[in-house]
Amino acid sequence: MNQIMKALFALMLLGYSCGISRAQKFETAESEYEMASGQTASFVISLKEAKESTYNALTFSMLMPEGINLKGNPILTDKLENPFCISQESIVLPLETSQLDNLMFYALGDMAQNRKIKMAIASASPLPGTDVDSLLTFEIKTDENIAPDLYLIKLQNLLFEYEPKGKDYGNDMAVRIRIYKLGDADKNDAVDVVDATDVINYIMGRQIIGDYNIMLADMNNDGAVDIFDIMKLVNVILTGKLPDPNNAPMRSAGIYEDMLLAFSKNGVAMGIPDAQRFTSFQFEIEIPDDVELTGAELIDASTNHMVQFAKTDDYHYRVVGLSIDNSLLNGNNGNNLIDLCVPNCGRIKILNAMFVSPQGQVTYFNDTEIEDGITTGIRSTSISDTESIYDLLGRKVQMKDGRLPKGIYIINNKRVVVK
Repeated sequence: MNQIMKALFALMLLGYSCGISRAQKFETAESEYEMASGQTASFVISLKEAKESTYNALTFSMLMPEGINLKGNPILTDKLENPFCISQESIVLPLETSQLDNLMFYALGDMAQNRKIKMAIASASPLPGTDVDSLLTFEIKTDENIAPDLYLIKLQNLLFEYEPKGKDYGNDMAVRIRIYKLGDADKNDAVDVVDATDVINYIMGRQIIGDYNIMLADMNNDGAVDIFDIMKLVNVILTGKLPDPNNAPMRSAGIYEDMLLAFSKNGVAMGIPDAQRFTSFQFEIEIPDDVELTGAELIDASTNHMVQFAKTDDYHYRVVGLSIDNSLLNGNNGNNLIDLCVPNCGRIKILNAMFVSPQGQVTYFNDTEIEDGITTGIRSTSISDTESIYDLLGRKVQMKDGRLPKGIYIINNKRVVVK
């Protein structure tokens, strides 16, 4: 087996192609892929017609344009990863025969110099994906300074081999990659307030008019567009400078803080500790289907913030607040930040709350629910030392180090559960 596979690869790497019987048609899932500078994306190469007798080997050349780079090895779409991979600096076959039963991948060439790689994929058994429509998935990344334009990734000299000595060739093809400026959601070659409005409308679930691609505004390249990206987009509009990819702030990994909910005159007041750390926020509200959210506003309206909300389904609303000039929220008192107008609501739940600092750092908050005066989902509180706190027996309770032990308390004539 070892000698057979070595011979097969020797022929493949030399471009041996006699005995070709017929052509195999290739195509991409999209006629043109849209990306922004500094982003990562993937595209799929498919067989137009699946072959009944599947292939054991495939070779091809890939020519990459300047400013677009291949990330890692292509992945057979029908397989999560390549079990065995040899770097482009090596053409040494594995010594163990058992490894030859697995898929092997070779990449030969120098991307830095001539932007061209010759690739070879082979297996002792049929290659996964050659008997279905989808074959190879490529992941690419654009440079941060790439100019907006149309670029072509060329695949050439595609050759399939199958037992015993059959060979089919594939058509040369070009994958079209259209590059836009990072943040240019409406694709008009400018990053401006129109793009910020489109992103806000997308997050709120509203209709966006005109041609757009919201993923062009994925400013941190994490595959999602949310308030985090809005703040980065606003900074680009204000400064004219793209985010520094080497100094990109990260989301808090697995760290959540607590919020406080309390019934108010208009509905429910939402509070978070040290609100002045943040400049923007986003969260969802879950309420009964017979109740409507009629308003959402900052209790202290002295800052230059805009708060918007929209209904996303029968039970949920989404609320977004941001400042165009990156001014901070007011509210040292964590109990009084946002007033949610939900008349006659006996239950409300805040979900997926995220607050963003002026530097782009994201802080998440635990989902919290209040019903009939009882707040649940709280692990710590930010209650003022001046408030009167009682246990269920009517005894006055003092906080220790600004916190209460676990239990149920009466605070401002309302029951609060501290978990």
